[in-house]
Amino acid sequence: MKLKLETGFYFLIIILVVLIALSIVLFFSLQTDEVAAVLESNQPLNILFILEDDKQPLFTDIVLYYPPNERGALFDIPSNVGLISPYLDRMDRIDAVYKEKGLNAYREEIEKLVGINSKKDDNHIPFTIEMNLKQFSALTDLLGGLKMFILSPVDVPADENNKERYLLPSGTVLLDGAKIVEFVSYRIPEETEEAVQNRMQNILVAFLYALREKRDFILHKDVFPLFYKNMTTNMSKETAATLFSYISRIDSEKLVPLTVAGKSQMVDGKTLLFPDEDGGIIREVFRTTLSQIVSTDGVAGERTYVLEVKNGTNINGLARNTSNIFKSFAYDVLAPTDADRKDYQETIVIDHIGNPRVAKSVADIINCSNIITEEISGDESTLYEDNALVDFTIILGADFDGRYVR
Repeated sequence: MKLKLETGFYFLIIILVVLIALSIVLFFSLQTDEVAAVLESNQPLNILFILEDDKQPLFTDIVLYYPPNERGALFDIPSNVGLISPYLDRMDRIDAVYKEKGLNAYREEIEKLVGINSKKDDNHIPFTIEMNLKQFSALTDLLGGLKMFILSPVDVPADENNKERYLLPSGTVLLDGAKIVEFVSYRIPEETEEAVQNRMQNILVAFLYALREKRDFILHKDVFPLFYKNMTTNMSKETAATLFSYISRIDSEKLVPLTVAGKSQMVDGKTLLFPDEDGGIIREVFRTTLSQIVSTDGVAGERTYVLEVKNGTNINGLARNTSNIFKSFAYDVLAPTDADRKDYQETIVIDHIGNPRVAKSVADIINCSNIITEEISGDESTLYEDNALVDFTIILGADFDGRYVR
């Protein structure tokens, strides 16, 4: 009898061990399949990249990438975006949410900013990657350095803003881990918040470029565990390896750069950036970008088109504000000017390059149906490279209310 009880007990233990083992295998299988599940639902991979120092985000970017057509976008979230967060119960910078309440609350605020309902929307941001300066330095060295373009030599003395002196040459330079920390850390008095954010975003672009160049090395089974070790993520090592096998194919030079456009105001001694139209434009930009990335005929991934916006009305500032709208959609917009006269009744989009598909995409941003194609000679690329003309001209008329043609 005793022998039977012991045999039964050991049999139960074996069953329990087998069930636990199967549960572990199933768990990691589901984790690994999370990337495949996103792609099977015809959605791009949305990854939140955060570089932080002492819980202070230095850059926050959403990388959107759709492997089937290799289209992608880089959506920058400026640290000083102003908001009233339920997590803070006050108006403050969005990065204060990360510092005080952590990653999950921060991601939720970012998803709300770009118009995602994380509980209902398939386009939520499922993957997060955080790196502190020490980790990013190690990753940079693993990648063999990051190529950065520095416009002017950097010589910043040690003071209350900088713990040490920073010396960086101008031109295209390869920065190792220690130098990339210098490039991230220095501050100069005349540098605007926007300039700092651009510098930080360029670091992520350089990181993605190096990742593509060193793809085979980083994904090697003996190297990736070390790469994975130098980041904080909500993914298992297996899931991260699958994800990086995709995003390491990104051509960073073709990423559509996007950011939050708005107006800066001083609030309680802090400069806060308030998105245009209470965030309506940025949500529309994000939604449009998502659809273009996964579409078969969208313009995402093509070259950046150059626009000029002219004010054909007596409303002051109309062209300037409209220029900001088009910049939000990643177009290169020249300085706004007045049209040849002030009595245009209808808004016009003039296509200088003979590309009706892109012309319609430009016009749709402001609901304009009045598109004129200019007669051109020569091919599109010659016209563009010679700067003979801009790609599209928008002349605003009386039917434009500041956002849409009515």
